[in-house]
Amino acid sequence: MVSKIEEIFYAVVKTRLHVAAIYYFIVCRIIAATAHIDFRPYIPVILAYTIWHYALYLYDRAYDAHLDNINNAVESLHGKYRNLLMYISILLVLAPVLILFYYKQPILPYLFFIPITFLYNLRIFPANKAFKHFTLIKNLYSAVLIWPLPVAVILKFYVGMDNYLIEIMYWFIPFIIFVLMGEIIWDMRDVIGDRSISCCMLQVISPFLSY
Repeated sequence: MVSKIEEIFYAVVKTRLHVAAIYYFIVCRIIAATAHIDFRPYIPVILAYTIWHYALYLYDRAYDAHLDNINNAVESLHGKYRNLLMYISILLVLAPVLILFYYKQPILPYLFFIPITFLYNLRIFPANKAFKHFTLIKNLYSAVLIWPLPVAVILKFYVGMDNYLIEIMYWFIPFIIFVLMGEIIWDMRDVIGDRSISCCMLQVISPFLSY
């Protein structure tokens, strides 16, 4: 019998709310430590990019719910909730535009991140593959574009640091390595589901390979 606390716990894990909370506090700390400023005036901007970060993870969870069901059925999204959360994730991608507009903050830097939200999952490569199907590339996608890059953009375009964006990203190399190692560990857990999907894809394309 699942208790109420366990239901809440799994709801948080399924939708990756805990990841959003972790990201929010990491960004606050990095901005304070890197720019040597009080991060509180920048909370609306941090919140906007945290919402984007959460939308990306939520979209990924909903998009590949069938794969998550193989890897960990308890944490996977099911049925109507999958479609609902996918629509919610799309709306959340647009929410930062309204937040930045309301607080009179630059919107243009954020627009770069909108396609990043969906490109991770979209099958735009041959053999019906997406970025997430390429080993190491998928890990670097997350370790560079999803975690440190938004922080660097905030420091450059919102806090107003004079350094070049590439220079700020260079400071974040330890952060990138940390996220990269975490992504690899998650991939090791998901190897069964990934193999299953690979087998299914091979069955689909095998008739074309025989010609």
